[in-house]
Amino acid sequence: MRNYIFGTQNQVLSCSNVDTIVELGKLFGEAVVPIYVHSDISPEEYMKAERREGSNSEYIQNRVNGFKNAYSDYINNFELYDKCLIYAGDERELLRQFAGVLGIKVNPKIQVKKQLEDK
Repeated sequence: MRNYIFGTQNQVLSCSNVDTIVELGKLFGEAVVPIYVHSDISPEEYMKAERREGSNSEYIQNRVNGFKNAYSDYINNFELYDKCLIYAGDERELLRQFAGVLGIKVNPKIQVKKQLEDK
């Protein structure tokens, strides 16, 4: 096995291919923390939003198929994933979830600022 040196910072790789996740686990062992990010948005809502943005139909359909395949892979390989994060329309909340997984403490001032903005 090779020694890989990435410094002291966490490395993040976005990958939805199950075979690749398995191979990364073999290479890096416990250093790999597979996370599934679930979106609360339905395919129909996503398609409407993309149409409003002017995306073409082929792009939209490919993305929707990709989301469905990723979800199916998650369901069929549930034991492979260590964590599941939920995106429900609030990007800051999703980033807080990621920070928690990585062991990064979120500055309380940022949390208070967000709460004030939401009011």
